[in-house]
Amino acid sequence: MKYLLNSFFCLGLIVVLNASAQAQNAIAKIKYEQAEEAYTKGDFSTAVVKLDEAEKLLGSTNPKIMYLRIMSQDKLLDGDSSIVDPLRKNCQYYLKEYEKLENLEEKYKDVYLVSERLLQYEKNPDFIAGEQAYKAKDYSAALQHFRKAAASGFARAMTYIGIMNLYGNGMDRNMEEARKWFERSAEKGNGFGYYWLGEVYYFGWGVTTNIHQSLQYYQQAASKNVAPAFTGLGNIYYFNLYDPKKAFEWYQKGAAKNDGYAQFMLADYFLKGTSVPKDEAAALSWYKKAINNGYPQAMTMIGYIYLNGYGVPKDYTQAYEWYSKGAEKGIFKCMLGLSVLYEEGWGVKKDKKLAQEWRNKAAAAKGK
Repeated sequence: MKYLLNSFFCLGLIVVLNASAQAQNAIAKIKYEQAEEAYTKGDFSTAVVKLDEAEKLLGSTNPKIMYLRIMSQDKLLDGDSSIVDPLRKNCQYYLKEYEKLENLEEKYKDVYLVSERLLQYEKNPDFIAGEQAYKAKDYSAALQHFRKAAASGFARAMTYIGIMNLYGNGMDRNMEEARKWFERSAEKGNGFGYYWLGEVYYFGWGVTTNIHQSLQYYQQAASKNVAPAFTGLGNIYYFNLYDPKKAFEWYQKGAAKNDGYAQFMLADYFLKGTSVPKDEAAALSWYKKAINNGYPQAMTMIGYIYLNGYGVPKDYTQAYEWYSKGAEKGIFKCMLGLSVLYEEGWGVKKDKKLAQEWRNKAAAAKGK
């Protein structure tokens, strides 16, 4: 009797495990189909995420998953150089493991071409030297190295030359020449080339402002995972097309890539309750993230939150500290904040003379 009970228990366990495995396989198939759909829509980041989820459910990879992952990563490559190593490993795995499988000739060829394209991302001595010189503000040397790298077809160097022309780094500012270099970079499929063309047409640098043209370029850059392009799209939908919900979606993507301005805009959404429930705590958190990611203007808003007690107790000392930090960076709104504190004597000794001095400094620094 005990033997029969054990047998039934084992049989039942097998049935349960089989049912569980079948369920996981079914969900994995759904995840793969979602990845295919995302890839078709140009959302390559989501495609990779869904493929990872499918692979985790299955417990292993397969030719279909690996091929679509490689194709998706290839599309994201220009916007995220950290993809180079995992993409290279995936190509090596595919070319080794699936070499003798039938009916994969075309896909095998596609993967091989991706692996060949990766060679341009290997260390390029001229580009590296140019980037180092550019950061050191030795623009003459930087331009010399970038031109050599560009002559070999290195698109990122073309983008740098465009930026140097745009801002007049070591040369007279030439917006038309900048646009031409961005176009050359984009013709090579470089995401940052597309992004800078989006900027050119958004701000009207040497061309007539064209929001719809800018939108198209930003979209092409975003499809290659270029983080500032997400923010550019957010700005167009927020400030030009008046679609705050759509803008919020793009700002979220930019914020996820640690774009400080996108994080600042998300904070603004939560502080005001624009298209989302008002959440001052979330706003404060996003403002702090924006500062950590290079957008110090958010210090103004943190001071404002503590000054008014939005989601936190009023704290004039905290307001003073944040306004002071911003003022040190030349942010005029923080200087105005300090003038108010001194004028009213909030958290500091009332001092109308100092208040006026900060107003004067703010007027001189306006725009920062």
